[in-house]
Amino acid sequence: MPDISDIKNALRKRFAEERANLSLDDMNQKSEEILNYLSSLPEYKESTTSYTFIGSLPGEIQTIMLAARALSEDKAVIVPMYHGNEAPPSHSVLRSINALEFSPFGILQPSPSNDIPVPISDSNLIIAPCLAADREGNRLGMGGGYYDKILTEVTVPVIVMAYDFQIVQDLPTESHDVKFNILITESGVKRVSD
Repeated sequence: MPDISDIKNALRKRFAEERANLSLDDMNQKSEEILNYLSSLPEYKESTTSYTFIGSLPGEIQTIMLAARALSEDKAVIVPMYHGNEAPPSHSVLRSINALEFSPFGILQPSPSNDIPVPISDSNLIIAPCLAADREGNRLGMGGGYYDKILTEVTVPVIVMAYDFQIVQDLPTESHDVKFNILITESGVKRVSD
């Protein structure tokens, strides 16, 4: 019987391929629908500082639209800064969409000259990426454990955005996996009860 990491890796491969196969029109339309649901949430409306990844992998939800919208509403935006596998990501204030560039790792993030370090505790809302999620608050990330680590450091609402096809009945979990609070897909919002 395969172990839990093998099962997770098979799911990662499957959902990364499915996501990458989305057409550009589908990706943009679904991203816009998801972001509209997000912007209607009280947690978003009341937030002053959001922490979000900038979707730049094939088919990934276009959170750059969220960052642009938040900045236009005078909300602060914090984004991860990736430094490769040898160092944990740090966090930077995003002052402008124009400050973003592709890192050597293929991720959109502020250019080195625009890196403004800040603690994650400055955020009052976190938007975490996923390859798959279930309706019980479990998410499947890329496998590096980055978000599981930072989510243990905060007590603010954690939102996961995913396409409908990324939602599964029951994800395999391990003791270090951290649950999220709100799931948003193009079909609507699901709050996770404790």
